[in-house]
Amino acid sequence: MSKGIQLYYNILFGALGGLLAWFILGFVKRDSVDLPPILLSLLPLGAGAGLFLGLLIGQIEGSLIEKSWRKAITGAFNGALAGVISGLVGFVLAQLIFTIIGGELIGRVLGWMCFGLLVGVSQGLVNRSAHRLFYGGAGGLAGGLFGGLVYEGITQAARNFEPIFPLAGALGMAAVGASIGAFFALFRRIGRARFDCIDGIRSGTSYYLEEETTIFGRNDRGGRGRVYIPDSGLAKEHLSVQRRKDGYYCVPQSPGSQIYIARKASGQPELVLPQGTKLENKDEIKLGNVSFQFNK
Repeated sequence: MSKGIQLYYNILFGALGGLLAWFILGFVKRDSVDLPPILLSLLPLGAGAGLFLGLLIGQIEGSLIEKSWRKAITGAFNGALAGVISGLVGFVLAQLIFTIIGGELIGRVLGWMCFGLLVGVSQGLVNRSAHRLFYGGAGGLAGGLFGGLVYEGITQAARNFEPIFPLAGALGMAAVGASIGAFFALFRRIGRARFDCIDGIRSGTSYYLEEETTIFGRNDRGGRGRVYIPDSGLAKEHLSVQRRKDGYYCVPQSPGSQIYIARKASGQPELVLPQGTKLENKDEIKLGNVSFQFNK
């Protein structure tokens, strides 16, 4: 899956998450619960927005990139759990900011930014990844800003047209979700090297090297720093890419794992050393029936 397609799915699932959260409000029987009206809106919308954004964005890597149902389920569950909590807290803090500032546009937009920031940070925390913490927080903040402006623009424009106002709210929430999803994907590309699959079963897919060690192989159990490649020519743990002080190294993981690197300058393949071979930008790495290009 190319970087453009990954961005597309982040936008799609983010927008769907926002829509689903909005429709939850329709199932809340506000006259049967003894809570202030503002909380009857905030609690289901905040929890729903966090739940569906976390669930749908969290499962993308497993289901669409690595095509591992185990990793998809794990990502969806962790993302949903973190999203519910951060969504609730984020919407309450957003309402607090809204109240303190006085309800003007800047207060509402700052509230959306707070919500996006917490949802994004929660995805980094649940994955125990400093890089995901960064791009989740930065992406959530930027997505909350852009999506919040769109939401306020749509709802304010429809305020005097009562029949279409609910539709405007739904479109606005979809815009918030799509913006957070999009900026997650865009900020993820900052500051990390990647392996681009250029030949084989995952051709066109990019894998970001976010952990100190990333293991490529036929093991579909998932987990941090593991990439599932269903190629018969690979061992369950075939190759690791290690981030060291002086750069990235390609290291065989299993006895007999043969890995070749073709340098950009010479183009001649060389066998990766057992202790590891340092990678250079644009190196091509062949393992089994799959080839990758290293980019940093």
